[in-house]
Order: sequence, then structure tokens, then C-alpha cells
Amino acid sequence: MAASRSDPVLGRAFGGVVLRSDHMPGPASYDADGQRYVFIAAATDAAAYALDVETVKTRPPDAVAALFERSGETRPFFHAWTELEVIAKISNMPCHVLLRDGCALARAGRQVTVLRCDGPAHWIAVGRKAA
Repeated sequence: MAASRSDPVLGRAFGGVVLRSDHMPGPASYDADGQRYVFIAAATDAAAYALDVETVKTRPPDAVAALFERSGETRPFFHAWTELEVIAKISNMPCHVLLRDGCALARAGRQVTVLRCDGPAHWIAVGRKAA
């Protein structure tokens, strides 16, 4: 669910909110413009969450985009990338390892529920570690 431009909430997921903030604690992500975003969980288990935010105007890095193409990914690059990032953050595995090893990605992905709250200017994925 996207928020209006006057609303400080960029998106909502798992009962929490995604905000642009330089100071608030919580799972955070920086976009290509250096803006910091944070996920504020409704529950007290913020350590079980991860956030990734990318601007829609950002161009994918050529080398990483090539890895995606070879993997057979058909979704838009940053739609898939933001989901991969939150899985990597929660599973504590680098993205490139998950990309190269489809089995590792499948195992890690089963441990994470990902919700999207994209807006007109951002790709936004919030992940929560499975209980």
C-alpha cells in the first residue's frame, strides 16, 4: 500500500510502517540517493525484520543485472533485488551467494516472508523471519 506525498509513511507491512528517517532505530536501508529509510515494527521483535528500498529511477549495476538474467529471473530487476536483499539480510548470507546458489536461495527464502509496499518513486520490500 503506497502513501500520499504528504504522508510521512512510505508504506505499510506486517502492521508496521516504512518512514524516511536519519535517526530512528530499526531495520534500515539507504537508496541510491543516500536517503535513509527505516521500518518501524508494530511488534517488539524488530530484530526479526529487514528492509530494502531502491528508487525507481536507479539503474541496475550491469554485473548484477547479468547474474539475474542468467538466473532466469523475469520480474523487474529492483522488484526481485529488494526481495533478495531482505532475504540476504535476515539469513545473513551475501546476495551474490544466494544468486549463484539457487538451493541456498530456496532454503533462505523459506525462512523469510516478504511483503511489498512499493510506491510511485520506490521499490520497497520488508521481510520478516519465519517463527
